[in-house]
Amino acid sequence: MIRCEGEGNVRVTLGSVSDEQFDRLTETFNRMLVEHERHTQQMQQLPRQILQAQEEERQRLARELHDEAAQALTSLLVHLRLLERAHQPEKAQQNVQKLRELTARALEDVRRVALDLRPTVLDDLGLAAALEWRVDEFTQASGIPIKIQIERLERRLSRDVGLVFYRVSQEALTNIARHAQV
Repeated sequence: MIRCEGEGNVRVTLGSVSDEQFDRLTETFNRMLVEHERHTQQMQQLPRQILQAQEEERQRLARELHDEAAQALTSLLVHLRLLERAHQPEKAQQNVQKLRELTARALEDVRRVALDLRPTVLDDLGLAAALEWRVDEFTQASGIPIKIQIERLERRLSRDVGLVFYRVSQEALTNIARHAQV
């Protein structure tokens, strides 16, 4: 007997006459339905999870731009004002040198944020090289020594699969930095 209780609640129930094979088939069918319902629920939650991950990434980028690039640009403005007011050539030269350093740092910050958005090394050299580069960048920036060991990655993964692995690794490094007791 097939019992339907609304959409998705279809179940096969055993009648008074059954045999062992039919009982196993019924049990397997009902387990498959339960599993199907579970997957359907997960798929319904996926857009919300994707949106949440995108929003978290936007917040992270906004923080980085505010904390690093905006701060560097503000310093540039301050030193430009000092340069305008410098009446001695030595003072002006010092301010010009400081402006060069601040500009180089601001450019590096913007470059790093852009690479975090879309790492070209992933497209150019593949997942292994991109992960090694990211770990090196992370170690230099955070001072937290991380070692990466990549095994059995003989062939290049598809672009989408490589990006997923890269983003998962990137999130893991972010969590390390957030929770490390260094």
